[in-house]
Amino acid sequence: MEGWIIGGNVSFASNKINVMREQIDRKKLKEDINFRIKQGTPKQQIYEDLIPIFRERNTIAELLERTPSLIRRNENKTANIILLILLSITLIFDLISKGITGIIWDAYLVYVVATYKVTQYTWIWFRAGFALFLIIVFLALNFKEIREVGFANNPNGFINLLLIFALVLSTAIISYLLDKKLCPEIKEKKEWYTDSNGIEKLRLVHEFED
Repeated sequence: MEGWIIGGNVSFASNKINVMREQIDRKKLKEDINFRIKQGTPKQQIYEDLIPIFRERNTIAELLERTPSLIRRNENKTANIILLILLSITLIFDLISKGITGIIWDAYLVYVVATYKVTQYTWIWFRAGFALFLIIVFLALNFKEIREVGFANNPNGFINLLLIFALVLSTAIISYLLDKKLCPEIKEKKEWYTDSNGIEKLRLVHEFED
């Protein structure tokens, strides 16, 4: 029984070490990708260069797909700055209306855009789209009252509503487009290759536009 327990502990420890090693390798891979991206190296070249080192095609492709290339960042730099400004304006509005506790999510989204965390851009356009939906529903339900009040009787209210609508609409459109343009989907295809034992096998390869 004692030997079984010791063996079980050794097996458990070994599995735990393997898991930790995989996590460390993944972290190292991500750092390597980010370094090469900042050097302006094309994704396809990074992909081909890292396969002999890490030997995990799918993991390399997955992390590369989530990381915008230097070319894409430069091409969409102006749009990304505009989105950053729009989110900063939203943060200021929420700070005035809700206080410091109401801007935690806004501050996080500003950080996301400033650091090109493109995988999180979905939350930006989803949030803006939902807010846009709520505004449209509000206008539809209160259209009669709004028309009766008129612009002349409440110009500030109309201007504020128009500004909020424009802010939300612009944020939704720009964040959605950036989400698609910064990290385009990779192409996958299968090809035959001969392994070290001379056996022909089928493998999945990835192709990057940038």
